Amino acid sequence: MAVSVSRRITMTRPLEEALFQHFIHQKLEIAYAINKPFPFFEGLRDNNFITDTLYRESLEACRNLVPVSRVVYNILTKLEKTFSLSFLEMLFGHINLYEYPSLMAVFKSFKNVVTSHRGWSRSAAAPQEAPASTAERSSVRPLLPLPACQGPPPSGPSLVLCCDTCPRAFHENCHIPPAVAKRRPWSCTFCRMREASGSQRCLRGSEGLARQMLPEEQLKCEFLLLKAYCHPQSSFFAETPRNIQDYGEPFKEAMWLDLVKERLAERVYTVAWFLRDMRLIFRNHQMFYRASDFGQIGLDLEAEFEKDLKKMFTVHEAR
Repeated sequence: MAVSVSRRITMTRPLEEALFQHFIHQKLEIAYAINKPFPFFEGLRDNNFITDTLYRESLEACRNLVPVSRVVYNILTKLEKTFSLSFLEMLFGHINLYEYPSLMAVFKSFKNVVTSHRGWSRSAAAPQEAPASTAERSSVRPLLPLPACQGPPPSGPSLVLCCDTCPRAFHENCHIPPAVAKRRPWSCTFCRMREASGSQRCLRGSEGLARQMLPEEQLKCEFLLLKAYCHPQSSFFAETPRNIQDYGEPFKEAMWLDLVKERLAERVYTVAWFLRDMRLIFRNHQMFYRASDFGQIGLDLEAEFEKDLKKMFTVHEAR
């Protein structure tokens, strides 16, 4: 978001919140795009985004062989408290985009967030968002920016659908299952799960794990996957692993969230197969990076998934 671009943005409160949430979800991608301290550290210091003390400590950490990406991630975490459009202008300025080419993909994802909020033109109206209830007609409902969501597809704009029973909104293809625009009223998976709450199904061995899912079980797995996508760490696990060419023994196969989403949409899963694929994502990552601190990334997401799983199912199986 170079200065020339930001001047054409119609900044609204929902857009500002969406950009902030997208920043949180993209911290890992940004951290790994910044592969050297200069000129990123100097730009932060010179524009007063970080103090001289933090600047010196960060350089010292790099000199002590702490990975640059880890140092950058620490800085970005601190900048959450003072997040602003001016920081994005500096981050995606022409110097940084030239020195850190991998930032361009992240920059495009932020542009897509703006596009989805119709913020590129001053004459563009804010998205029409129906209130969750008659008591909330004056409220504004921001788009829920899923971590793996890269905004509208190349073929055209992606429809943003608002849930008729809660304040959430999703890109049509980001929701799980994909939202049906013509269906009204439309409730998101979170609301459908809440309405169906209270039934914790017990699955024992081949009784329920190996057969095709019932509609209730399909909904629960859709809820688990959608909630996983909404976790800040999910962006790293969404797409085909970048190190997939290095997979071999002891790896049986690569796995990622988008593939799980595709299989779930095709309704080919059993509960056992779904759980196996989800756990394979985390197990592969931890095994591949077992000698690095990078292997710790995803532990929070895995723990949350297992916690939510226990709420959805009573599963008796061999882990």
